[in-house]
Amino acid sequence: MADKPGTGEASEGQYEIRIRPVGAVPAELHGRDVRIRVPISSTDGAVLAVPLAALVTDASGAARVRVSGPAGGRDVPVTVGLSSGGFAEVRATGGDLAEGDLVVVGARS
Repeated sequence: MADKPGTGEASEGQYEIRIRPVGAVPAELHGRDVRIRVPISSTDGAVLAVPLAALVTDASGAARVRVSGPAGGRDVPVTVGLSSGGFAEVRATGGDLAEGDLVVVGARS
């Protein structure tokens, strides 16, 4: 891997990465385009995640989700962790938030 952006044939802001397979490459892949995923960061286990559209931030940058319930909605302040595939890891910093809670998606604050 290049030690700085714009090295080799990579554009500025990109890195050139060379991948060497372990073992033989199947013949049907020779000359074909392939997709390789390189995890940059990951969690240590299962996390609570909500759709990105459920996250609301205020002017100070504090994040929250609105949980829907029979008595109406309630705002739960959260700390946002890693995000991927349209979802973000969250940890409640005040109030209760649990697996199975219904969160409001796309509401205006």
